[in-house]
Amino acid sequence: MEAKTYDEFMASLPQYAARRNAWLRRLGKRKMRMAVLLTGPYGFGTGTMRLICDICEMILKGSQATGEAWEVVAGFLETGPYDFITDFGKLRNLGVKVRPYSLEMRPADEGRPFFNQADYGFENFCQFKDGGEDFLDCDFWLLLPGISAPIIPWRPYSVWITDLLSRYCIEGGLAGFHDYFPAASFTLRKAAFFVATTKSTLDDAIMFFGLPRPKGWLVEAGLIYHRKPAEKPLPGLETGRYFLCVTNTTEHKNLPRLFKAAITYYANGGELGLAFCGGSTELLDPGRQHTGPLANHPGLATLRETVAASPALLKHLHFLGILSDDDYITAIKYAACVICPTIYDNGCGAVLDASFQGVPAIMGDHPSQHEWDERFGINARYVDPYDVEALTLAMLEMQQPPPKYHPSRIELTKRASFTLESQAPPFFKEFSRRVYEALEISQGGHND
Repeated sequence: MEAKTYDEFMASLPQYAARRNAWLRRLGKRKMRMAVLLTGPYGFGTGTMRLICDICEMILKGSQATGEAWEVVAGFLETGPYDFITDFGKLRNLGVKVRPYSLEMRPADEGRPFFNQADYGFENFCQFKDGGEDFLDCDFWLLLPGISAPIIPWRPYSVWITDLLSRYCIEGGLAGFHDYFPAASFTLRKAAFFVATTKSTLDDAIMFFGLPRPKGWLVEAGLIYHRKPAEKPLPGLETGRYFLCVTNTTEHKNLPRLFKAAITYYANGGELGLAFCGGSTELLDPGRQHTGPLANHPGLATLRETVAASPALLKHLHFLGILSDDDYITAIKYAACVICPTIYDNGCGAVLDASFQGVPAIMGDHPSQHEWDERFGINARYVDPYDVEALTLAMLEMQQPPPKYHPSRIELTKRASFTLESQAPPFFKEFSRRVYEALEISQGGHND
């Protein structure tokens, strides 16, 4: 049988041909168009949401610097915790087209034609629905941070892996990893390439999912770059007089143990305040009325009760909620120390941002963070995240951080030019090379 090109193959599928031909006639010749799809309900103030916004900006500015000027379409789940009218102004101002979308489950026989009719044992495949073109008007898809159902690959795609957190932290809501492992593995294995920002996460994905190493791309943490703080601290905070915990309320962030450590810290003469910022951290405040789907979450209610029962916590804790980028970096700049006692993570971006500002950090001890520490001279004060006493001692010690825990001045000097503008062109050069290679392969009818 004569081999079909990718376009001929796609056009041979009845449910696809009419829509594809319609948008081709309408668009004619145009610029390269990239879809960047956030596949989970991440809100503003989370590291994942900041990452996807940075990726969009890197692609735009990197492509402009090289004279290609790609178009970028950012897709966000329509049920996510954000307002499509008010929350995406920055991306729209950059020229990114923002689309809400939903995930629609389709029967397996609609997905099998993409895989030579092979039966992988899935009852359903997932399709992106945006109420219009369903991202078929884009040449390539970048999924972040992956997806828990096998997708129908109308377009070649790649996956940006933020971490494999649920392998290591099985507390609370993170316990269902093995339920979606087969689908996640399939989606990753069929990707044109996959991306991670630490070698630990890249190797983890290669070994755990059985991925081919040449498809992996380790991106230096160039998506975290200099932001400019304000000239004075945020209202209610004093320069050098508070710890800052950049966090959210999921279990791996380890907040129950941090609250216990804070109580002991203040009982032993601790004097610094403890401020929290990030997604849902406002829900930790017992002095506010809370609404929304997480308001009555048992874990959050227990933490509010812990605060309400402790005069020391009521006096010293500040709940800042989600901050703008400018307020976020300002809160870091004027802290005595950033504290992130996470159980496991793909490195803590807030600790890296703090090191850019010369601010020391207390950090939960896990491999990815050590990797960033060695690469950027962070010199964090590490603690066993399960050891409340050790965390208390670290807080007491870091009220006035010893010199050995200050970020490296040599590395700080090297990072003076570590900006988005300087990082975007080299990032885009490698990213576009991989995308064009994937498109060339897809035109030959291959999909793995």
